[in-house]
Amino acid sequence: MKMRKFSFDSLAFCGGGGKGAYQIGVWKALDELGCLTSIRAVSGTSIGGLNAALFALGDFRKAKQIWYSVRERDVFQWGGADEDGLFSRDGLRRILRSLPLRRLSDSPLNVYVGVFNVDTLSLEWRALNRLPEPQQIECLLATSALPLVYGRQAIGASQYLDGGIAFLSDGNVPIAPLYQNGYRNILLSSLDSDFSFGPRKNPLKGPNVPERYPDAQITPLQPLDHLGNLFSGTFNFTPSAIRNSMVSGYRDTMKQLNREDVFIMKNHFSKINIQIRNQMKRLFPTGAEIGEFIRVTNFSNINLRLPTMGGDVLFTDIVNIDGWRVQQHNLPLLKSHYRILDPDNVRVAWVLNPDDILQALDDYEAAQKFDAP
Repeated sequence: MKMRKFSFDSLAFCGGGGKGAYQIGVWKALDELGCLTSIRAVSGTSIGGLNAALFALGDFRKAKQIWYSVRERDVFQWGGADEDGLFSRDGLRRILRSLPLRRLSDSPLNVYVGVFNVDTLSLEWRALNRLPEPQQIECLLATSALPLVYGRQAIGASQYLDGGIAFLSDGNVPIAPLYQNGYRNILLSSLDSDFSFGPRKNPLKGPNVPERYPDAQITPLQPLDHLGNLFSGTFNFTPSAIRNSMVSGYRDTMKQLNREDVFIMKNHFSKINIQIRNQMKRLFPTGAEIGEFIRVTNFSNINLRLPTMGGDVLFTDIVNIDGWRVQQHNLPLLKSHYRILDPDNVRVAWVLNPDDILQALDDYEAAQKFDAP
């Protein structure tokens, strides 16, 4: 794959709870694309603030390990809850205290996190690398203090909450501290597949970035697929959800920054079939790898593994690798029906949209690359 050249001077991580694992995948892709050497500052709000600190510490393996070790009981811990919040943040405190945050003062990167001052009802940006370690922890606790879920966090004489609640001030789109400190080529990592930054007449729909930052070059990265709602995404810290989000972040960043095909137009079956054939031959030298692909892939369709006649009349083979076949239905009204047969002509998977096969292949390939040393 031919890598394109980039030169971002800064990186902004938006918030989104458990969906923040996506940004660890973004980090790995940026490293492989050679984007990290030019970055001089990083900002974040809510979970993006924690990821900003991890990024500035520069230890990808440690960041990945921390995310993999997080459990829902660490995030939503009953009993001993902080004042005016439903859950305790003792789990997050333990994670933060395990980090060498003092090293941020020696980091070549400026690190900014957004916190909302409850007393003045204003958004503030704190430079973590200019603070002592106890205040760094306070700021990271504050930026993740989602109202009602967690209690307010004291920093000095004031009380603070998650900076993302200041959406009218772009609190969850942490461009401001980068822009105010002279950075103009900003890469923004959103966790919202519907993200857009204007121009907009209604501020409730999102920030008007062109108006607020007229001379900045801002490149948005966003999920190509929905990462889930409040419960299936934001509050979901299960190991499988974390891994899937990481892999998606890696895959999506590689696609968007390399300008690869992201969306396949329906009914362009010849193009789709070529992509399926080429990708499968590249990924699966033998049929054994296809068996593993089928084992780990969920095509979301209930499939009864029943023997077939091989499909010589109603189906056409798209690719055949050691007897494993991807087939397309021949009837004009059913051409979007694809299926996969094993060497014994047993149907092991089927879809009514070939994009689902391409998506599954992309996910599988991204997972292989993400797990590679």
